[in-house]
Amino acid sequence: MTKTFDAVDMQHAGGAAVQSQLQGLSPAEVLAYWARADDELEQLQGSLSREQQRQLREERAEWDARAENQ
Repeated sequence: MTKTFDAVDMQHAGGAAVQSQLQGLSPAEVLAYWARADDELEQLQGSLSREQQRQLREERAEWDARAENQ
């Protein structure tokens, strides 16, 4: 089976994108960046239906269980 998606590559690309955005910022600006990102995430999560939130919790629990068994 050939992988069509590589999660590690995605994580590395995402990390590189964030690092490029944070490059040259002061510590206060970095904190502000993460505060905005946290606010955006909370807003997105709040817009999910209860069913979507339940599904995400279940998926997260499954991933956590797999990670503990590895």
